[in-house]
Amino acid sequence: MSHRDFVCVYLAGDGAIPLSILARPPTLPHSFLSIMIIYIKSFCPWCKEALAWLDAHGYRYEIREVLEDPEAMEHMREISGQSLTPTMEVDGKVLADFDTGQLSEFLEANGIRP
Repeated sequence: MSHRDFVCVYLAGDGAIPLSILARPPTLPHSFLSIMIIYIKSFCPWCKEALAWLDAHGYRYEIREVLEDPEAMEHMREISGQSLTPTMEVDGKVLADFDTGQLSEFLEANGIRP
């Protein structure tokens, strides 16, 4: 049995009757599976817009302010090949220098839900 499988047990009367039913659990939101990291610059209007959009749609994320954190800036450059913000990293996927339309398309295309 893989980590994605579970066993259903039916409780009836005075005891439990195990059912030999293996089923896949429902798809979990990204917040249970991975961390969404948003690399920003505090003065960046596109970053503020992206964060507001994520908040309005119920996404959970961590912020890395790249001008205050040189290691975050270096990591962002490594994963995206550039230094523009906002940049998102989630589930090993990267979206760099985006607007909310591109953000929405990226999340939908990758099945990432709040």
